[in-house]
Amino acid sequence: GILDARFFSFYVGLEKRPNIAKAGHIPGATLFPFDANFAANGTYRPKEELALAYTAVGLSPRQTVAAYCNTAHVSAISWFVMHELLGYRDVMLYDGSMLAWSKHGLPV
Repeated sequence: GILDARFFSFYVGLEKRPNIAKAGHIPGATLFPFDANFAANGTYRPKEELALAYTAVGLSPRQTVAAYCNTAHVSAISWFVMHELLGYRDVMLYDGSMLAWSKHGLPV
């Protein structure tokens, strides 16, 4: 699976950062904004809640997952949650993220 860790407005193409060539998301990506990993007090949500939330959007520790955002900064949070807290073993960070994807003219 592919996890888009940006906010909804970026995912649907309503907004984009100036350095991103095209608005939208990588085809087939699942939206799970990075801030959904945190409780109101700024700490990580309990593991049980996070596991349910990731499952609710169709992700599983049994699949390969690549996380991205605009420049791989906030998607690193999602990588950490999946790999270190939830036990996803085959999870990676797409360090080029939307900056590289859109720069190369790939579809959104």
